[in-house]
Amino acid sequence: PPHPPPPPPPRQSSTSRSLQRTVSRALGGRVLGPAGVQVYGSSLSMLCTKSSDVDLSLSVPSFTSARSSHHSGSTTFQQFQKAKKKTAYYVSDVLRRCRSSSGGLAFSDVKPLAFARVPLVKCVANLPGGPVAADLCFCNDLAVRNSQLLLAYSRVSEAARGLLLAVKLWSKAKHVSDASKGTLSSYCWCLLGVFYMQYVGMVPNLQGGCEEVVVDGFDAGFKDGPEQGWAHDEAVGGWNVETALEGFFRFYDSFPFDKSLVSVKVGGRDAEGKPRRLDCEELGRGGFEKEVKWRMQVEDPFETRDSARPHDLGMVVGEGGQRAVFEAIGKGAE
Repeated sequence: PPHPPPPPPPRQSSTSRSLQRTVSRALGGRVLGPAGVQVYGSSLSMLCTKSSDVDLSLSVPSFTSARSSHHSGSTTFQQFQKAKKKTAYYVSDVLRRCRSSSGGLAFSDVKPLAFARVPLVKCVANLPGGPVAADLCFCNDLAVRNSQLLLAYSRVSEAARGLLLAVKLWSKAKHVSDASKGTLSSYCWCLLGVFYMQYVGMVPNLQGGCEEVVVDGFDAGFKDGPEQGWAHDEAVGGWNVETALEGFFRFYDSFPFDKSLVSVKVGGRDAEGKPRRLDCEELGRGGFEKEVKWRMQVEDPFETRDSARPHDLGMVVGEGGQRAVFEAIGKGAE
């Protein structure tokens, strides 16, 4: 049967809009470029929960220039690190001095993380409706694009969005969704959900056969939704979220992570009905390791292994964290 029509486009919550305006006013022309402040993450992808913070990407021309110089090889790694620190600490100082309309502090608990892969400032915005935790990163256009890709997948059907939300909530409840503590990020869990849904036929591969869209030097093209005539696999037509989640656990409980990595860019099924995946024997550059046997390797949809800057989202996982992830999946599959 044809797939149900996708839900309407998301409307940003009043909270994210208010935060966006507050940050724009606080930083203004002293820091921000023409692109200003963009919402990304779960607030954009329709996958936010009550405990989700708000992610914002700040257009900072000085940082964009420093990053471009580093990527082109005209500046050293140390010079780029210095630029990251300067930007993060300057933005932090501006936020700490900012006052709300009532005269109180507009931002509290301001913490610069200058040397993260993408530097950011964590803070709490004291909005009229109550405090809101926020992550402010710099010129993270690819993260915005990643969130738009997850939005496109979550809009294929309510079942697809329901599974991704269920995976997020489950991984958080099992304490295996914190990259800073050696497990997988919430975003990585969503990619695992998309890859599984591609295999069982709940969603199509939205990156296949699409026009190139260059973002920060990467091909970040994808289709906004299924092509006309696409229909989900008949076997999953009657699935509810619980059934889909059970299948998710069984799929990854038996997935050969010692031989293959997860990649939503190539996800789906081959002519023999097996999941399309990337063979670890073909790896060996960038963030990917050829002989990883003990942990997951999950390819970023745009920063792929054959790109200028490959990104393996599993590289943050420690041995203890990976054991916890595998144990949680195993118990879910029982």
